[in-house]
Amino acid sequence: MAEDGFQFDPQVLPRLHTAFADALAMVDRQIELAKADLRVSAWAGDPVSVYAAEKFNARALDEQSSALQALLAYRGALDSLVAKLSTSAAQYRQTEDDKDATMRGEQWRTKR
Repeated sequence: MAEDGFQFDPQVLPRLHTAFADALAMVDRQIELAKADLRVSAWAGDPVSVYAAEKFNARALDEQSSALQALLAYRGALDSLVAKLSTSAAQYRQTEDDKDATMRGEQWRTKR
């Protein structure tokens, strides 16, 4: 299958799909952990730890360029890839089924 110059063996599609779906599940777990457990509080209660906690939380979770936002963007890319692999596998199966049906039809006509 060639699309935009990229070629691969269609038999590899199920393994690719599984690998990227597994990666997606791992990223989902990391996102859950980040949302639940990554935020810190001002551990000493003094102005320095308040400032440090605010900065850490912003950089890790809240800012547009935070680690959480990077994980969410990565997750989106993985999700898109998994969907494309699913579509490619379905299209390949349909093409193979169509070829098979065509060949069976030709064999039937030849035997008559």
